[in-house]
Amino acid sequence: MDTLAIAFDRVTKVYQHRQVALADVTFDVPTGATVGLLGANGSGKSTAIRMALGLISTTAGTVRVFDQPMHPSAKALRHRLGYLSDDPVFPKDINAIEYLTFVGKAFGLSKLDRNARMATLLRAVGLSEDAGRRIGTYSTGMKTRLGVAASLMNDPELLVWDEPTAGLDPISLSLIHI
Repeated sequence: MDTLAIAFDRVTKVYQHRQVALADVTFDVPTGATVGLLGANGSGKSTAIRMALGLISTTAGTVRVFDQPMHPSAKALRHRLGYLSDDPVFPKDINAIEYLTFVGKAFGLSKLDRNARMATLLRAVGLSEDAGRRIGTYSTGMKTRLGVAASLMNDPELLVWDEPTAGLDPISLSLIHI
């Protein structure tokens, strides 16, 4: 049997002993699959994503990624993932090159690999010409495209995007060539 990318087994998440975000959820995501989580606002989609990334713990049940238990201290496992949050926040006073350099260093990429990857990704998301501008001057769509680039810096085995088209108009969507 092939390794599953993600496996939720009877996962429950309760916040502050009063709000149930997920209740007894079980599902598998096969390696190589493209999956979308659909549901109403507040239905637990982002909570499920955060648990799959090891950003928060389950109240009950288990989450496994690549057949390994995922939890907040699973740093090595998280290095195999790429993530774009539903509302990415960036430092306002640095530019995209400085930010992606920071991201590449956080993943332990060599300077050569970091710079090559950064140039490719900035071109792929249509930010090459604006890479030297302060991020604080970027539009919402430009910040989303920078988040896409950052989520791909480590060439992840598993890519998790939470509302990746937020703030992107049709022209911005057409600029991303990944």
